[in-house]
Amino acid sequence: MTSDLLAAEAYWTSTCRGPAVVEVSYAPRMDPYALQLAIAVTDGTNTWLISRDVVRDGLSEAAGYGDVHVTPVGNGRVAINLAPGDDTLMLLFDREELAAFVAATDAAVRPGSETALVDWDQLARQLAGA
Repeated sequence: MTSDLLAAEAYWTSTCRGPAVVEVSYAPRMDPYALQLAIAVTDGTNTWLISRDVVRDGLSEAAGYGDVHVTPVGNGRVAINLAPGDDTLMLLFDREELAAFVAATDAAVRPGSETALVDWDQLARQLAGA
């Protein structure tokens, strides 16, 4: 597993803004396609799984769909926008730090080779409710 604590500025559309510490991790044996963001908030930790490809693409151009969008915003920063319901959380990361983390995940699992890590039998059991 690859893990790092990255500093981010957090902006909630409805309430406040301020610094945030986000634990970004990559556990390819659990989900080779996703990065995990654990965001410390006042009442605990919010955890999001987001596509590694979307983050990689978002380092240089707008990327994403649904509740997750990643966009370079200038001044060496990248915004990850998470929209759970009526509220939106925008996390601003240092582009170089986030790019270094993504590069470390790419070194661990080459993009395009993720399917080799999926345990298809276990997934079938989970889907069958076993």
